[in-house]
Amino acid sequence: MGGVARVVASVPMGRHPSAADARVRPLRLSDPNRIRGYVLTGRLGRGGEAVVYRGQSRRTGTVAVKVLRTGGATAGRSGRCEHEFDMTGHVDQRFVMPPIEAGTSGAGPYLVSTYRPEYQSLAGHAPLSAQRLWQLAYASALAIAAIHACGVIHCDIKPANLLAFGGDVRLIDFGIARHAAHQPLTSDLVHCSRGWSAPEQLSAAPLTPAVDVFGWGCVMGYLAAGVTPFASATFDEWALRVRSAEADLSGLPDGLTSLVHLALRRDPSRRPSAAYLAAACRPAAAERGTEARPSDGVGRARDPLAA
Repeated sequence: MGGVARVVASVPMGRHPSAADARVRPLRLSDPNRIRGYVLTGRLGRGGEAVVYRGQSRRTGTVAVKVLRTGGATAGRSGRCEHEFDMTGHVDQRFVMPPIEAGTSGAGPYLVSTYRPEYQSLAGHAPLSAQRLWQLAYASALAIAAIHACGVIHCDIKPANLLAFGGDVRLIDFGIARHAAHQPLTSDLVHCSRGWSAPEQLSAAPLTPAVDVFGWGCVMGYLAAGVTPFASATFDEWALRVRSAEADLSGLPDGLTSLVHLALRRDPSRRPSAAYLAAACRPAAAERGTEARPSDGVGRARDPLAA
């Protein structure tokens, strides 16, 4: 199974617009004014691999336009936007920000997606109350279970890739997602995000939906304490801790702690499924007044665990 792998720390493709709507910045002189039929009206975020713009067209209204930089770390990966478009489009659209279009332009590969400024990234919003923790534990596990039911592994579950509005959570950034049934048996290249990735993502072992369950556990620990369960100063220190140290789960409410411990088991075959976690969290979340998922024009969200 395992092997020596070349590990590349995952860099966000750009902060999602829904987390930065109130901080739209003017375009820079070096920025494009238009991507295909979309007029760019401001910068919404910038990551190590992409810039995300607010765009506008008569056909779609206001959208998010992610433009992948073509040099440096992204060289040779010009198909990543098309991959993200395909993977996001393959899953239940009620649990993601639906993609609209992907292609290439003079500025670089691009992805256009639905713009929902009311949704906020979970990054930078910790620690949270016990009530909110149960709500988000349920809603995020439900979203992960929904994409797993479609045969997709996200592979990069972290606060920046979870957008919340009330009792609804959406997953974004499917740039390194995989089809569970169509992935290579081994790989010499592993993408992972320090603080959120599972131990098996540090090796050449095949990945399973259990990697997303581990990420869910890390997110819950972070939302409770404000730091990741395996917080470390360097990548190497984190890599050692995530494979050998005890997780710091201080701040989690009773009941949720035991579920997070299960999610953070080092052996992926011993972790519960995301569907199990959602079912286990649902009663406590309901007692604390979790709001129904809002209708968004795609159709009212369905709980995949409901009979």
